[in-house]
Amino acid sequence: MLKGINLAIGSRRISVINKIALALGSLLLFIIPVVGSSFFLREQALIRREYQGKGQEIARTVALFAAEYILLGNLDFLTDLVHKLKSYGNIEYVIITDGSGRVLAASTTNSPAGGKTVGVKTAAAANEFTAPITPFGGETIGYVRLGLNPAQLKNSTLAMAVDWALFALAAVLAGIFLAAILTKRILQKPLAELTAAAELVSAGDFSSRANVLGGDELGDLANSFNTMSFHLANLIQSVKINIADVQKGMEQLQSSLQTAGRTNSRFLRNLACLKENAEEQLKALALSASLAEQLANRFQQTSEHQNASFNLTNNALEAGEKGATVVRAATSKLNDFYHELAESQKLQALLLEKGELWSAGIANLAALSDHLAPFVVEVALEAAKSGNEGLTAAAENLSQALRDTYTYLKDLRLELIALMDACRANREALEKSLLQVGALQDNLATSTRTWVELRQILQGKKEVELEIQGELEWLATASHTLTKDFGDYLPALNKLLQGSLSSDGQLPLADWQEIDSLTKKLLRMIERLKALAWQYKT
Repeated sequence: MLKGINLAIGSRRISVINKIALALGSLLLFIIPVVGSSFFLREQALIRREYQGKGQEIARTVALFAAEYILLGNLDFLTDLVHKLKSYGNIEYVIITDGSGRVLAASTTNSPAGGKTVGVKTAAAANEFTAPITPFGGETIGYVRLGLNPAQLKNSTLAMAVDWALFALAAVLAGIFLAAILTKRILQKPLAELTAAAELVSAGDFSSRANVLGGDELGDLANSFNTMSFHLANLIQSVKINIADVQKGMEQLQSSLQTAGRTNSRFLRNLACLKENAEEQLKALALSASLAEQLANRFQQTSEHQNASFNLTNNALEAGEKGATVVRAATSKLNDFYHELAESQKLQALLLEKGELWSAGIANLAALSDHLAPFVVEVALEAAKSGNEGLTAAAENLSQALRDTYTYLKDLRLELIALMDACRANREALEKSLLQVGALQDNLATSTRTWVELRQILQGKKEVELEIQGELEWLATASHTLTKDFGDYLPALNKLLQGSLSSDGQLPLADWQEIDSLTKKLLRMIERLKALAWQYKT
């Protein structure tokens, strides 16, 4: 008989709870940054639009007040207005010029209050907004240039990024903790109960039970295991009692037959007494035959229970195959997603490369517009000196177009730079996502190996149950053979004892040979019973 099975995979291993918690944490670690990045970019674009709308609105408002002051020729009020605006925290500078570009009022320290045209140094971090000064129903008489400090925009973006990072960290930790609690409640305790009960049963303690609550498959398996243990305990107890009785009867019969066959003279003298004793032994043999028949029935019931256990193992093996198939499908889809992320990363790199070229081209066009501006001014002056009004108007229109083009190209370059920054951030996020997807692939590979190991364990259990089933079939066959031998020997012994003595009180030779043959057969049968009992006890 089999003592037990030790299916140890390794001294160091990762539990199912940790694997599920790590897989869920990796999934959250991948999903939350992707969703957060999308929301962050959308909110950043919204804040930037509000920021630009605010700057443009301030510039238009200043243009309305400046139009009135310029028409009245009150440059002092205009200067006070500029300095008051400069006192606001997020305004970097304010410059008001007339139609020819002459500075009328400026908030910077290197600009006079009015008169001459001077350049204005703009902070690198400031964003400029321009609004024309147009009286009601009139022409443009000047321009307002307003520069906002982007520090507030950066602070808002940074605060939003920090909030999302803290939220992502809390969500990942909560997901891992929740997965650990759920898997521990659902899987670890039932499996530990079943393992402990199975080890006790394999050690011979058939009174142990698996206390698994719930109406799921684990609960059904535990109930089936408890039922099997109960029937096995009853069966083993009955078999032990029956074997002890049979062995005791066989030992008594063996002793009687050995005593009867020692000498012929003693056998003849005590034949009458032996006949009486033999009748009692025949009754004992009849009882042993009945017990042997019961033993055969018990072995048949045990074989049926073993078949039920074998069917449960087959069902578990099929479930393991389905689980491995699902994990392999998830791995395939994750690989496809990994390739899509890699392609997106290549596209971001191409956009960054093209963006650098476009930015350089726009910068060159802006520089060209800036270089053409003095030339157009000179043309306008020459036209004014010569009195050619058409050429003067054309030069002014061209100058205005160059200024608009320069402003548009400058804004376009700033937007392109912002777009490139967003592409870089998106590229970094894609790199992180690729790393996270790679880690998730490793976790899925580990899960696949776990399913394979579980399938191997179930396959080993199936082979062991097949071996046990073969042993039970052999025992049932031996029990049926023993019952048949009893059925063959008992009538012959009874007949022999009934006609054992001849009329002259002597034992016939043929009868003696028949008794000797039957005695040897009974001794061999007793040895087989002893071997069967010893094998079953072990």
